Amino acid sequence: MEWLVPLEEYIKAGVHVGTRIKTKDMRKFIAKIKEDGLAILDITKTDERLKLATKLLARYEPNEILVVGRRETARRPIQVLNKYTKILAYPGRYLPGLLTNPN
Repeated sequence: MEWLVPLEEYIKAGVHVGTRIKTKDMRKFIAKIKEDGLAILDITKTDERLKLATKLLARYEPNEILVVGRRETARRPIQVLNKYTKILAYPGRYLPGLLTNPN
């Protein structure tokens, strides 16, 4: 299998570490559940989904894509994505009307 990101990088970044909360939609990405209830994610499936996402995003210009994340844990990844791709990014609270009422 050809990885989008080297497997070692995924592991170093902790991509395989899930949460103790397991939603119905996330179950298909869980490889196993540890004794303490923590889900370990299937990195192969994560890599496949990232490949699909990159193909989709490549169809658009960076200024046609908007990434929004309210959670504090989303702030840094969104800022890094913006830095390297120039995709429009709003880490933190998204102001209502920002797209519909630009003036």
